Amino acid sequence: MAALLTSQLDGGKLAYYIADCQKNGVKVLPPHINESTIRFTVNNHQIRFGLLAVKNVGEQFLRSILAERNNRPFSSFADFLERMHTRDINKKMVESLICAGAFDCFDIPRNSLLAVCDSALETLSRLHHRMVTGQIDLFSSAGDDMLTIQYPTLPLLKEEDRLRMEKEVLGVYTTGHPLYAYAETAAKLGIIPLSALGEEEQGAMMPEGQTVKVLIMVSGSKIIKTRSGDTMCFLTMEDLSGECEGVLFPKVWEKYAPMLAPGSVVAVTGDVSHKDDKIALLVKTVHVPNHASAPLPAMGMNVQVKSSVHEKKQKIYLRLSSKNDKIVQRLLALLAIFDGNCPVVLFFDDSKEYVMAEGYAVEPTPRLISHLTDLLGETNVIVKSV
Repeated sequence: MAALLTSQLDGGKLAYYIADCQKNGVKVLPPHINESTIRFTVNNHQIRFGLLAVKNVGEQFLRSILAERNNRPFSSFADFLERMHTRDINKKMVESLICAGAFDCFDIPRNSLLAVCDSALETLSRLHHRMVTGQIDLFSSAGDDMLTIQYPTLPLLKEEDRLRMEKEVLGVYTTGHPLYAYAETAAKLGIIPLSALGEEEQGAMMPEGQTVKVLIMVSGSKIIKTRSGDTMCFLTMEDLSGECEGVLFPKVWEKYAPMLAPGSVVAVTGDVSHKDDKIALLVKTVHVPNHASAPLPAMGMNVQVKSSVHEKKQKIYLRLSSKNDKIVQRLLALLAIFDGNCPVVLFFDDSKEYVMAEGYAVEPTPRLISHLTDLLGETNVIVKSV
């Protein structure tokens, strides 16, 4: 399996095979500066990520790392930089290794490593120049001239930021996944993995037209204009098992576009399509699932979202310029997706009128509040207990 994972570094199915490993009880460990080799390797029934998987780091430099490591393991981040700084190292390489988690073994937060990376490399460059020009006597007590790093104390890196870093430099998540928090919800909704839609090269595709429900994260989108001038979208959808294209025709895209920003986690119902002999999903409906560890609203928002049935009931107040505001239809489409029992009141600035949004009671989740503030502005969204 390690050889298969290595073969998929440019093959596009790395996430699928990693998920298959995990499903079969084989743990795939993240890159490690002292334990990883160039390719994926097996150790004690576990698979260790190969350093060649890290973007922006070439094989020649990796061979230099392994050669230096054969002398003795790297004892710290500073030790790594000191011993490798003459080997055509650059900031981009080091930052990519940091983001991949290769230096996590030194127990320094990744954001602290990123904060000092540039200055540490500059310091080493100056020290090297002084050595070459004889300004440093290597046989004297020149300990003060060696690299020392003062790591800043920074807020802990948010999980979503750590995972985003991993995805950017490895193409996959290694220390978690945004969908893990939705496992219980997925089971209740009858969700199937994207891999169950089939493998086109093996001729085992799910029948065309079959309706399925999947829980996905939006990892990309391509918006185009149809011949009639309408807007439609091709989504890149991913889950723990792989990726699939989602096709949203104009009416569907107009209704659900606010929910499908990159990074959004949504439950999608659609019909299987064999588009150009490849699996795609013709999206019919989208809704935002609940999960136990929903993120809190962004800093500065003047709302408090509560989920316990024992807590006070709430009402949402939304301010718009007028009833003719072009944003009203987008707002109602957004509210319809978060169906619930919390009343919504619209306030129109021009008439100073409060209007109950009949038929649009919602579930006031943090994700809904986030979308509302993005659409209307933070000062135009208020949640009150009643």
